[in-house]
Amino acid sequence: MRMKLTSDTASLYYHLTSDAYGAYAYLSLHTISDIAPGCAADQTALAVVFRQTPDQRQYVEDNQSDGFIPADTHLGSYWYGFDHSRADCTDGSAAAQAAINRLPNLALEHVFSTLEKVPGSN
Repeated sequence: MRMKLTSDTASLYYHLTSDAYGAYAYLSLHTISDIAPGCAADQTALAVVFRQTPDQRQYVEDNQSDGFIPADTHLGSYWYGFDHSRADCTDGSAAAQAAINRLPNLALEHVFSTLEKVPGSN
């Protein structure tokens, strides 16, 4: 899978994890985490892209009270979803808040909307 970056999201990077409910790419931007380290992808990420098999998606859909959400984009053999961070990652400093404020609203969600299969992949 790949996503198309813009000038606002060119410094995007991710931290990968997985569990029984799916695989997760926690997203951040170096332009933000360099100023606000708490916003790093392996800390309190700005957003997450997650991938679920059909069985994982069905389980999550049947058990939404567990706090997980089902992925809503079907590509190839998997389902993909996007979620913004639920926690404030800044330390409250003016510099950290200014870095966050430079990120246009919905910029990471827009990047997710460009998710596509790499030609020739599963």
